[in-house]
Amino acid sequence: MLEHQRSMVLAESEACEASAVQISATLPRCGHAACRALAGAPRRYHANVAWALPKCLNARGLRMGKAGELALVSAWRPPRGPPNKRPQPGDVDQGRRGILEICRTGAAGCLSDKKRMAAFLEAVGAAVWAPTTARSPSELEDGGPLADAGSENALWFLKHARVDNNAGVTVHLGRAACRGAWLSLPEGEREDYVAQREVADVLLDAEGRKLTLRVYVLCTVVAATSVDNAAANATRVQALARREFVCRAHPLPYDASDPDPARHVHSTLGKFKAVDCMFGSNWTPSDSLWPEVRRMLTACFAPFLPSLARSELPEGNGAKAVSFTLLGVDVLVDAKLRPWLIEINEGPALAPVLKNELATASREAVVNDVLTATLDPILAAGCVEAAAGPGCGAWETLAEWSGAASDTG
Repeated sequence: MLEHQRSMVLAESEACEASAVQISATLPRCGHAACRALAGAPRRYHANVAWALPKCLNARGLRMGKAGELALVSAWRPPRGPPNKRPQPGDVDQGRRGILEICRTGAAGCLSDKKRMAAFLEAVGAAVWAPTTARSPSELEDGGPLADAGSENALWFLKHARVDNNAGVTVHLGRAACRGAWLSLPEGEREDYVAQREVADVLLDAEGRKLTLRVYVLCTVVAATSVDNAAANATRVQALARREFVCRAHPLPYDASDPDPARHVHSTLGKFKAVDCMFGSNWTPSDSLWPEVRRMLTACFAPFLPSLARSELPEGNGAKAVSFTLLGVDVLVDAKLRPWLIEINEGPALAPVLKNELATASREAVVNDVLTATLDPILAAGCVEAAAGPGCGAWETLAEWSGAASDTG
């Protein structure tokens, strides 16, 4: 099975590379303001994210650009840190603009921040898709809203609201133990955490290990580009799900009485030892489960699209005519094949995995699929409005929104 997966991913990666280099070197022109910039833009890119982007973009005939150049693609995120350490107007980071641009960190903040996500899902009526989540220690008190009969026998996960990819998660047996751990944090840090209850009857693999699904969701914003046709002057936003998800098995067998993170939390490839993975297409329950996963993701992402349009307005001169963000959605499944949304990672791990050819190739395939849906249609048509159009290959549409970004509130 592993050899079959390796062959399949490598073949997919090679096919993407082969097709990419055949794209015409001359971009057609059209009348949109952003497309006039597209026709004159050098075949350059800016990238500092830890993905396989340089390899995939080089295969498409693009080369690394210089600060100050308006490139075709910019996947350049400013460094995180305190405000006095972040780029200021005129800094090099501010000159790494592109016609197709990755959303700057924070665009999906209401989803990637676990506390804000819980509030958002509750506000839009989608909280039913997530496990019980406490946003303050007081909710875990005896007699509190979450103190039901089974809460003292359940596992609880204490998580930093803004830290991705399993970092810093602690596991506690019982509501009181989780509350005690929460209150033991410095008072000034407690607001940064949430507590999430374990999914009941969580689905296990044949070896008794907990499974976490990683589903990739691509959000695209195609800004209004026509100045001649007011009716067509609308921003178009989409959320797309990659049908080929990754199914990850935790290092140790599941035991609901043992709060060992290796049984319940550790599932990031390349970060924790003995994490196994397989593709959804090779997982027997996939076909039965996928429609429910899509329904869940649609309920969670559709209400988010107008705010994404508002946060990703174009910069002028063609910069950020098309924006995109790739999110890694972690999903648990219960024994009834009902999906549960665990968290949304704004910075999914897509860097090569040392000594893991399969994982490295699969991550590269994800990056290629992003470019196939965003950059390749632009290059083929010479028009930014072709991005994320019909027939996005590996991606299936979850939700769409169009309108004037200024009217989203």
